[in-house]
Amino acid sequence: MGSKVTSYDGQQVWRSFNESLPLPVRLPPSRRLEEQRFPWRDCLIHVDRFSNEMAPARVVLHHGVGTNARVMSIVLGQYLAAQGFDVSALDMPYFGATQCPSSRIVYEDWVAIGAHYIEEVLPHDGKPIILFGFSAGGMLSYHVACRTKRVAGICGTCFLDMRDAEVRRDIAQSPRLNDAIERIGKAASRLVPGLRIPLSAVSNMQALTNDPSVTKLLMRDTSSAGVKLPLGFLRSFLEYSPEIEPEEFSRCPIHLFHPASDRWTPVAASMRFIDRVSAQTQVTMIDGAGHLPIHSDAVMQLRQGVADCIRSRIAIDRTGALESAA
Repeated sequence: MGSKVTSYDGQQVWRSFNESLPLPVRLPPSRRLEEQRFPWRDCLIHVDRFSNEMAPARVVLHHGVGTNARVMSIVLGQYLAAQGFDVSALDMPYFGATQCPSSRIVYEDWVAIGAHYIEEVLPHDGKPIILFGFSAGGMLSYHVACRTKRVAGICGTCFLDMRDAEVRRDIAQSPRLNDAIERIGKAASRLVPGLRIPLSAVSNMQALTNDPSVTKLLMRDTSSAGVKLPLGFLRSFLEYSPEIEPEEFSRCPIHLFHPASDRWTPVAASMRFIDRVSAQTQVTMIDGAGHLPIHSDAVMQLRQGVADCIRSRIAIDRTGALESAA
């Protein structure tokens, strides 16, 4: 089944999260945010939208397995919109306000939804499309870019190849528990793929932010960090192989914005992927940031860094267009 939330209008949790943040980080009531939806198979995919048809670029935000589109809109989306970009934040099945009647959605469906949005929902107007992913959304953005040639750049806070056993151990609640869960989970996911378990049982969700009270708030939210995911989805998440391996990926640059005070995912786990990428890569450490940056200085560094990254892609896109015209 999908999230019980059908719209953020009637949800209090995100408002409590917003109010827990420093004033410069919060989403103000004056910021125009539209909720849109598009069909995909028997699902209704929810999108937080900051629409701007005059924007020089379009940005698509992907959450990870501990947040949702509204968290992305607050932390990053609203700022990018204020900088003049067209912004979409997608809720994937099981999270946010997306509705799916099936519990058989697997990670590959997430990738398909992301590519479908770019190819079938966003206009084909020649504007560069930049993907940003928080946490597991970073690798999701990469996987989506492997399926469509319309992506001009990828940014993210993590790029974790979950096929890598060392990476899985790095982010687990404890290495021994992770190994036991993997052995039990692989067998159980074949027998009862629809059986749901809380994410906190298999990951270090307590390190989602560096503020325990904010983390507890998000972990009570069944549309974000408090979600229970089917074993079949978790298995597919761990085993997914992209259409293009990083050694062969040259479609667009990848920029890692890694939180320097992340207590969940060490930068080395992302570098195991980044170091394999054939395309141009760049790494920026976000000073003082936890896994989900929520403090003013860290959030502003992330916001400004991503905005600069987008502007650089716009400049390159325009230069390429001029050279083609010449």
